Amino acid sequence: MLIHIKGPYGLFTNPETPAERVSYPVPPFTAVKGMLEAFYWKRGLDYQIRRVYVLNSIKFTPIMRNERHFNGTPTQRRALFLYRPDYVVDVLVNGTDPVKYGAMIATWANSGRRRLPVFLGTRECPANHIGLPPVDFLERAARSNHLHPPMLGAMPRKIHYSPVGTPTGADWHEYLFDGANGYYHLRGAKL
Repeated sequence: MLIHIKGPYGLFTNPETPAERVSYPVPPFTAVKGMLEAFYWKRGLDYQIRRVYVLNSIKFTPIMRNERHFNGTPTQRRALFLYRPDYVVDVLVNGTDPVKYGAMIATWANSGRRRLPVFLGTRECPANHIGLPPVDFLERAARSNHLHPPMLGAMPRKIHYSPVGTPTGADWHEYLFDGANGYYHLRGAKL
């Protein structure tokens, strides 16, 4: 199943840059799965992301944003946001009734319905479109970053939570970008 997600800005914060927020060049699969679950989720449904096509050139833009420290004091921080992120997610729908879930997801994607607001990393970055992919998405992906494919390296694949819901750790995996076809995937994943 293919789902198209885009917005004006995205910020998928790299934890290696805690002082100034710097986005990964593409969203890790944990973020993509969170966006899909905000779009449509039912008990027993599991999204297995195979690859993500990048339809626009990867560009960054600096933005100042207001944040609050953990003690509540306000501060301004600089952040490096993605500019015009545009993705087509190739996902397998698994679960108790994958055929029914796939049909519902296609209906929702066609109608523009969403379960919750979908954000591209943070609340300042709402997704302004979730739906079916454009007919020319393969050509757009192949030409968008073929001259300068990003080096992705290790990004989180799965985040672990405690019983009360706080993050306790993550599984890190190597992501690879296929510049000729314009998508990225996990190293060693069966496509």
